[in-house]
Amino acid sequence: MDYTSPGLIEEIIAELSNLLKDDPQNHVLWFDYGNALMNAFYYDKALEAYEKAIKLEDNVKFHLSKGIALHSLMRYDEAILEYNKVLDKVNKYPDVYFRLGLAYAKTDKSDQAIEQYIKALDINPDYVDALYHLAEMYKEIGMYLESLEIFKKIVDDHIILKQETVDLTLVHYDLAYLYTGKALFDDAIKHLERVAFTHPEYADVHYKLGKLYKKKGDIPKAMIEFEKAIRINPNYKDARDEYWNL
Repeated sequence: MDYTSPGLIEEIIAELSNLLKDDPQNHVLWFDYGNALMNAFYYDKALEAYEKAIKLEDNVKFHLSKGIALHSLMRYDEAILEYNKVLDKVNKYPDVYFRLGLAYAKTDKSDQAIEQYIKALDINPDYVDALYHLAEMYKEIGMYLESLEIFKKIVDDHIILKQETVDLTLVHYDLAYLYTGKALFDDAIKHLERVAFTHPEYADVHYKLGKLYKKKGDIPKAMIEFEKAIRINPNYKDARDEYWNL
């Protein structure tokens, strides 16, 4: 059975547990058991299962999965150590560099996070998760131009369509934020309108569009967007204030 099947996960965990009683030295069963537990969000138990698999066989996949379990438990420093154990054996592993970047970001080590994302991208230039998180990190530390260029690459090159792991809506939001900061209101509006087209139910998008149209001096369009935001969320105080103050 597929241990990733959400409807069967508890049954699969029980079945693997029974199999392990009969064959406790089977490292593959311990690994599968850990994966099933991870899919059920039992991170502590999954970590124990991966550790048992590693004792039976020192395998890079097991160390990577152990690192992910530690990361899920917010034990980031330990996860970093585990990811590095993988890289000691296999140094061209973009997923590990990416996960190292995530762990460093969680421990407020921006430079190290950026370095790891770049290493992942050196191996796989179209690694959209690494691109997205690198752009987010650049934005966080104030490197807005670099961040903007990467977000544009994700959208313009349609990398997102190849992997479908990052929500393109978030990228358009980020681009709108960066363009607004550079007073490029038309570009910001373009990206927010893309979000509004796919998610017309997002009150915040219409509110932000209203603010941008107001900055441009297009009061009729600003009123329309604020009205849309209020219609979606009648309790949206900022949108109501903007509407009545126009």
